[in-house]
Amino acid sequence: MEWLQLLWRTVTSEEVLRVTLAVALGFVVRALERSRRDQYLTALIGDVVDFIEEHYQEWGIRGEAKMARFLEIFSEEYRRATGRSPSPQELNLARLRAEAQVQRARRAGRAVPRRQEQEARLGPVAPGGERGAERRKAWPPAVGLR
Repeated sequence: MEWLQLLWRTVTSEEVLRVTLAVALGFVVRALERSRRDQYLTALIGDVVDFIEEHYQEWGIRGEAKMARFLEIFSEEYRRATGRSPSPQELNLARLRAEAQVQRARRAGRAVPRRQEQEARLGPVAPGGERGAERRKAWPPAVGLR
């Protein structure tokens, strides 16, 4: 039982608590800095992707040339904001996030024309939510199959 009291006094001593608090504070500060950096990276990637998507036709670039231009502009802006060049891991992360953002935008832009095409082919959606309800009401045909 004495060893338990000794352990308790040691853990709750002022010197140990100071070190524990300093380590915990350092961990929290590092986590907040990482979160802030990730938010900045996400915003920067979105801005650069939007800029390139607005201007790539007038620049006459497509495909890999767009990605090369993205990495060039991203590196310049990152260096300007942080004072250092992005690491290879940060460049890879930026490339992946940019490709994902472009794919999401491409899918979102394609969804509207496909729906319009389906409505033109199949008719508008009925108020009850069923498409082509008028045609189903007329089935089976009145002649000979009843």
